[in-house]
Amino acid sequence: LLGILGSPERQRQIIREELEDIRDRYGDERRTEILSSHLDLTDEDLIAEEDVVVTVSHRGYAKTQPLSVYQAQRRGGTGRAATGLRDEDFVEHLLIANSHDTLLCFSNAGKVYWLRVFYIPQGSRNAQGRPLVNMLPLGTGERITAILPLPRESEETDYFVAGGDELAFEDARDELDPDEDDADAEAGLPDGGGFVFMATANGTVKKTPLERFSRPRNAGLIALRLEPGNTLVSAAIIDATSDVLLVSSSGKAVRIHGAAVRATGRTARGVRGIRLAADHRLIALIVPKQNGYLLTASERGYGKRTAIKEFPVKGRGIQGVIAMLTGERNGDLVGAVQVFDDDEIMLISDQGTLVRTHAADVSETGRYAQGVRLIKLADDAKLVGVERIVESVNGNNGDAAEESVSETRSDELDA
Repeated sequence: LLGILGSPERQRQIIREELEDIRDRYGDERRTEILSSHLDLTDEDLIAEEDVVVTVSHRGYAKTQPLSVYQAQRRGGTGRAATGLRDEDFVEHLLIANSHDTLLCFSNAGKVYWLRVFYIPQGSRNAQGRPLVNMLPLGTGERITAILPLPRESEETDYFVAGGDELAFEDARDELDPDEDDADAEAGLPDGGGFVFMATANGTVKKTPLERFSRPRNAGLIALRLEPGNTLVSAAIIDATSDVLLVSSSGKAVRIHGAAVRATGRTARGVRGIRLAADHRLIALIVPKQNGYLLTASERGYGKRTAIKEFPVKGRGIQGVIAMLTGERNGDLVGAVQVFDDDEIMLISDQGTLVRTHAADVSETGRYAQGVRLIKLADDAKLVGVERIVESVNGNNGDAAEESVSETRSDELDA
């Protein structure tokens, strides 16, 4: 033993003999194959799926938080603040989504952008979030007017696999001839399933199948062709049974069946939804809910709340029925939102004044009433918008809060 310990050469010889013995007794052919391969991982593969709360503020700051941080409360609870914002800002969009979901972001220029939820940074309850302009390639003066969650079944559809050549041709034609209507694509579109319903300032509306928005592009795509001076006011996801309510600055509103508007291709211009005078424009697109109220506000600070059921279904292309009387006392309508009993609203003047109040404090009246004073304005000031506030996930009206994603923005067309 001392001889082995004192001789490194003898040690190596013994190790060699023992290894050769193991090889002879147990050695066999390799049963696995070693290949040189490249593992193709995407950002999505590295991110765990979880349900999150997505909030976007009036000034365009977005963030996410895990849904698990909001514990269930008894009915009537005070809720929990979803975000920390400056005094002049407030939460305008709130939705519950999976971290792997896709959001459709529609801009006033008629374009749609795709934003994966996991690209929106997570933040604490007191965090302000990240500006949308840093996450989307928005042009000068372009802003997001609607944020819609793309259903999973629309993301996974094989519609675009079957019609890929058609879409490739359509996208190429957009670049070569941007003024040509998508007339060919209007024919033979499905009449069931989900649709994106859009409305512009001049009263034009358009309904396009969700499948047409299932092929993301980094630079965005044209969702609606707009004439010079026209803007996209809002967009909403509807189904074959949905109604839509269009409100104009003249104080008129028309409620139509979504089925009354034919489904068209992505780049079609749309059809007349509401007839407007030359000096008036559409200010709101709303998907009515059974227990909702239409809250209207005029430029002189007056407003009222009217039950949605007061607005009968009519045909498209008409002036509509009176939603609120306008005139010298009230001025034109500048905002209209759908509210529920426990909601709060934010009023915004052209001088930067913001007033927050409970929707229930606004008198409920019939369609022909002039309304009550919502905000006291200086002689040279005007009200420019009204927004429904989404503040918490577990608040008194949590179900309604989730529905607010498709609510229209306030009047900022002249801002």
